[in-house]
Amino acid sequence: MELTFECPGCRMIDHTAEVESAERAVCRHCGAARELKAEAFDAEGSPRACPLCVGGDLYVRKDFSTAVGLAIVITGFAVAAAFWYYGRSSWAYSALAASVLLDAALHRLVPDVVVCYRCAGQLRGPGVNSGRRFRAFDLGTGERIRRERSGASGFPALGASPAAVEPDATADASAA
Repeated sequence: MELTFECPGCRMIDHTAEVESAERAVCRHCGAARELKAEAFDAEGSPRACPLCVGGDLYVRKDFSTAVGLAIVITGFAVAAAFWYYGRSSWAYSALAASVLLDAALHRLVPDVVVCYRCAGQLRGPGVNSGRRFRAFDLGTGERIRRERSGASGFPALGASPAAVEPDATADASAA
């Protein structure tokens, strides 16, 4: 399994191969080393947590460029629009169907990558999501982790009035 990470020293992206047996991740750009935690893997070598930050909040996604996926969709739409313009509606539908089938085939063939919410470390390779342990990105978990990192204490309750959030100074003076 391979770990891709951002170096905290130089902010460059680097990777470490065979992360299950490695003791540290060393940046090839600046030489900074980070300890890897062996307890992040179970007995079979599958990840339980992030080996960099030992955070248990991980999610799975496809290891595929979003830009390439978007290019496939836009190209399929452009070809279909050209056929539609020239009155070839059956060809237009065929172009749309072909782009959908290509997208579905790529989704099936492209392997998964497990990503840490906290440090954005990425684990790739066979057995990275064995047993379907990790789920897709969850916006609630991502927002909770983002607030923890930024030190935000929380948000006001839904429907709270501005006075409940920030008491007016004049209201306090008139009460006295």
